[in-house]
Amino acid sequence: MKVKVSNVNQPAWTECNIHATLPPELSKLQELAYNVWWSWNTDAKDLFRYIDTEAWHRANSNQRYQSVQTFLPKMDNQQYGKLFSFIWNIANDVLVHAFEKGDYKKIILPFTVLRRIDVLLEATKPQVAAKKAFCDQNKLPYEAFLPQVTGYPFYNTSAFTMSTLKNEIDPQRLKMNVLEYFNGFSPDVQDVIDKFQLRHWVDALTNKGRLGSILEKFTDTSINLSIKPIKDDDGQVILPALDNHTMGTMFEELLRRFNEENNVTEAGEHFTPRDYVRLLARLAVEPIKKNLGEKNCETSEADCD
Repeated sequence: MKVKVSNVNQPAWTECNIHATLPPELSKLQELAYNVWWSWNTDAKDLFRYIDTEAWHRANSNQRYQSVQTFLPKMDNQQYGKLFSFIWNIANDVLVHAFEKGDYKKIILPFTVLRRIDVLLEATKPQVAAKKAFCDQNKLPYEAFLPQVTGYPFYNTSAFTMSTLKNEIDPQRLKMNVLEYFNGFSPDVQDVIDKFQLRHWVDALTNKGRLGSILEKFTDTSINLSIKPIKDDDGQVILPALDNHTMGTMFEELLRRFNEENNVTEAGEHFTPRDYVRLLARLAVEPIKKNLGEKNCETSEADCD
């Protein structure tokens, strides 16, 4: 008896060439996809926001994907609105009269990202310190162990969090503590800090006397940038969790608003929202999904009818 042996560890590559042409009813989507105008125009965004995925699948007689979530995931609009307004107003409360309006996004956006990371690491701060001390004592590479402690692929080995940093009232000592806090991050977060040029903006905020104020704002207990909800002693949710989609949407909208305020229209200065990318990708792929197992496959307008 012969047995056919299959090596499951070897990838089976399939070449697939997709040439998608949208049906006339959706042809304007292709025009929008190549025009960054719609990434900051409210009316254009609403066009995509109200697209009903389930209805689209029904229109294409595709019964296999009725359970697929909508192209534009739903979010808590009240939570989103509160967070967005709070962060947007930090610029007016802290940066006005100290920085050019064009610099607002260069400070607000990186601190938003940093607080998102910081709040995720707060809960395991004592355990991280203990594990690092153990590794140092036994000459072990702590880089391999700390992600297991935090539960994330990043960590911070400094003695600080953004919440504890704000307790320092001396401006120069606060700056030194913030830089030590930055240096305590794992290499991947260090790369984010470097790309945002955040150390430069810490210098600028210190010189303008605004570093403590911006830390105070971003650690305000009335907002929650964590993926976990904040609960009271009885287990009741005080502030809901902030999921990745809502966080990403808020970041993109902040960028759009800051650019709009400064009349920035150059290509490359705006994100293409992930929701729109997902929509356009599905419009191109769904009609020919059944053929993707073949070596080569093409699609045309007829496939989308």
